[in-house]
Amino acid sequence: MIQPLADDSIISTSDNHTLYRWPFDGSEPTQFVGNSFLVLHVIQLTNGSIISASYDNTLRCWSPDGKELAHFSEQSGSIENLIPLPDDKLVSISDDATFRHWSIEGHHFKQLTRFIGHSNLVTHVIQLTDSSLVSASNDYTLRRWSSDGRELACFSGHSECVTNVIQLTDGSLVSTSNDHTLCHWSPDGKALACLSGHSGWVTGVIQLANDSLVSTSNDDTLRSWDLKANRCTAYWQALRNGYIATVDQEGIHLHSDTPIHTIEWQGQRVPNDPTLARYAGFLVDGQRLAAWRFPQALRWPEPDATGDYHSLTLLWPDGHDPAQILGQIVTP
Repeated sequence: MIQPLADDSIISTSDNHTLYRWPFDGSEPTQFVGNSFLVLHVIQLTNGSIISASYDNTLRCWSPDGKELAHFSEQSGSIENLIPLPDDKLVSISDDATFRHWSIEGHHFKQLTRFIGHSNLVTHVIQLTDSSLVSASNDYTLRRWSSDGRELACFSGHSECVTNVIQLTDGSLVSTSNDHTLCHWSPDGKALACLSGHSGWVTGVIQLANDSLVSTSNDDTLRSWDLKANRCTAYWQALRNGYIATVDQEGIHLHSDTPIHTIEWQGQRVPNDPTLARYAGFLVDGQRLAAWRFPQALRWPEPDATGDYHSLTLLWPDGHDPAQILGQIVTP
């Protein structure tokens, strides 16, 4: 995976069990050495420290210059995901249907709480404004927890895996699911509405400044929702199949599994590495698509047999306009 950092460098995982931090100025990468198996996930906290999770069942905290600051060995299963939380805390999700809340004190990870109650893998965790946590799971439920691990509410209503959850500005919650729906919930677990319209898995959702929602799905649409009327007000339909949309705190990023750009490496055009897709994505604000972050070149993380690094140049296909509209807004 590739993760952008606060200083506009990027950090990448590698199959040689290390991390590489790549400056955009083309200078030599910084290598992070210490893991004994593949690194699965990496995030950056607001204090600048970098957290990685590996198949060797460890959490590691690094300084941006590659120095290991803290280390924890997980004993109950591999770490499947990392999620940053406010105040430089984080959540690790394990393959045993549990998740853990951590702080980092000095050179040690301090486990604040282990959350036990789901019957299948946890897919996402958020912290609410009252400091309680809400988890989504493949067991079709969401659960709300106190900071000391007590279950406060169980949200039942989805018929397939729950993929994401956000808190809205009014304090209520919206979840997405592989059952093709979004559900609107009160914080105590009461179902307020079920939003239907997608024909595929719903993978993410954000709230816009006008309080409407935009959801992403593998059905090649983005849908805008009015929660007051509990209906879809418009949807963006891709002009061709194969688009993938991902959502994070910066917005919705659209890319294609049939790449809209290619990589030129050693004079030959090769298929795009999907992990680079967010760097050639598009930011969706509900009505238009705009070009987003697009670096001129990235250094490849692995040297060849001679020890030399090669530059990867991302190229738009001939005749492609980065501001080109790739789909159309449809009003039902």
